[in-house]
Amino acid sequence: MTDTSGKPPNHWLLGVSAICMIVGLLLGGVLILQNDGGGVFANLGLALGLMAIAAGNLLSWLVNLLCWRLTRRRWLARVLAVQTMPAVALLAGLAVFGTQQVLEARASGQRAAVIDAIKADDRVALQESMTRCGKRCREILSDQRIVMLASLHGAHKVAGMLLVQGVELTAHGGDAPAFYNTRTDLHSCEGTYLSSLGALEVAVAREDQEMLALLWPASDQRTRMDALWTAARLDRLQMVKFMVDAAMAVAPALPLVRKNFQGDRESLLRAAASGAAVEVASWLLEQRPPNLLPPDMLPAEIQRAMTDLLGFMVESDARRTLAFARLLMRHGADIRTAQLDGEPALERALHYRSRTLAGHLLELGVDPESLSKADGDALEGLLQQPARSRTYYQNREGCVAP
Repeated sequence: MTDTSGKPPNHWLLGVSAICMIVGLLLGGVLILQNDGGGVFANLGLALGLMAIAAGNLLSWLVNLLCWRLTRRRWLARVLAVQTMPAVALLAGLAVFGTQQVLEARASGQRAAVIDAIKADDRVALQESMTRCGKRCREILSDQRIVMLASLHGAHKVAGMLLVQGVELTAHGGDAPAFYNTRTDLHSCEGTYLSSLGALEVAVAREDQEMLALLWPASDQRTRMDALWTAARLDRLQMVKFMVDAAMAVAPALPLVRKNFQGDRESLLRAAASGAAVEVASWLLEQRPPNLLPPDMLPAEIQRAMTDLLGFMVESDARRTLAFARLLMRHGADIRTAQLDGEPALERALHYRSRTLAGHLLELGVDPESLSKADGDALEGLLQQPARSRTYYQNREGCVAP
């Protein structure tokens, strides 16, 4: 039966409503069809597609509502009834999102006040800003994170206040977000990436001996070992000696050897090799302290250190890597049999197309005649290429000295 109620429909408004709905359906359909269920943004296409359809429906609903108020057509009321539920759901979602953004903006301002107090090393301002820091603000600003930020900015008074309150530094505990919340990333001024450093490691990286001494008593064993390895990698010899002496005073029989990510035992020498830390390595190899270089690990450990050094040569063109390699060779390492990623080092240099590594290996005495003719030709071509510029990675703002 024909709907004769109300005024004649506004065809212009109905056309706009139809266009909104059609565009939303088409765009949403395209995004959904292109959806990828894997990767970092899994099902992003599906989410965006549904949002496009919902947005098209909402715009169409608003136009239809206006048209209905003008015409009072019954069939249009039925269309509105179908569109209302998804339209209201989208409006509710937008309202929740807007509220969350307002709350996050407020929490962000509260966090900024806390961080400003830390940078100023102002204990009174920190206490006042923490009083105003609500639940959402504190979700990120845990006590351990504040200590890490204090270490990052050299705020000794703030760090001391928190330690007096009983804050302890632990390497692990809690879920992944809680773990990374207490960490930060730095770069050396050579461009080396220093990932996931805790408060004690940050003090080492920044060469802040006062902060190191302050945080050491409040740190657990794993945290101390991580800091010791970072100090060896960055060639902080005085800090290494400080931590070794402090560790031995507590546990004289404890070997300062740890398991790496592969589950293999590694000594501090390998940490030094991973950053070409000549001073630390010289001290280790000359002193041969049994707690740092257990006799049962030598000389294989020295050869493994050579492998770690070659890995660092791929990343760095620092000339001290040659001095470090010669130091290892004087103590028994064989550069001619050194391997990198399971291959002879010179062949791996060709695969990496690392002119620096290849040149260093030849300078150290690796025989190019051991290569096949094809690899020999590739080596000759590689050595004729200009060296890669590494200035992009070097001397970043806030970098730490290697």
